[in-house]
Amino acid sequence: RGANRSIPRDISLVTCDEVSLAEFLLPPLATIERDNLEMGTIAASLLLDMLAGMEPHLQTVPTTYVPRASVGLAPTD
Repeated sequence: RGANRSIPRDISLVTCDEVSLAEFLLPPLATIERDNLEMGTIAASLLLDMLAGMEPHLQTVPTTYVPRASVGLAPTD
């Protein structure tokens, strides 16, 4: 607000993981949600694999996008 910018007119805003009261802020914040327990389990499994001498590899953590009013259309000009 101090820079005279507006969400989502000038900039879109998305948070990672649910922020307390995100849906009640003005505008409500869009969120990318992940299961923290599952993410920790995957991280521990990857670490144990590496400690056992296995090659590092990528593991995808399932995510969900929760759209809310903090995301707007890209400018066309």
